[in-house]
Amino acid sequence: MKTRRQDLEDLDKKTLIDIQLLLEKRIRSLEKQVGDLRGLVQSPKPKTSQNSSVPPSQGRKPQAPPKDIIARLVTPFIARIRSAILTVSVSWKISGQWFSPLNAASNPARST
Repeated sequence: MKTRRQDLEDLDKKTLIDIQLLLEKRIRSLEKQVGDLRGLVQSPKPKTSQNSSVPPSQGRKPQAPPKDIIARLVTPFIARIRSAILTVSVSWKISGQWFSPLNAASNPARST
């Protein structure tokens, strides 16, 4: 049975050079990866209440949206709900005529 050394001794010079160049390229690639990983491991992380003994009151708090944005988003929605309630829910038919207590004077009687 041939060893790896004997296999390499049997190869011609051009093949050995190609193998050497491929190995050098692979070594450079691996050295770059190791350097990148060392940089990640050695970079300091900010201390928070999640990963250290910093009390929760000192940790980062999520930023609340400004109140004016909330008002701009909610106010039109509330206005539409009020309008729908006023127009839909307070009119009914009494003895063949439509009646609405909110605007009885402006709501003419309608027949079926």
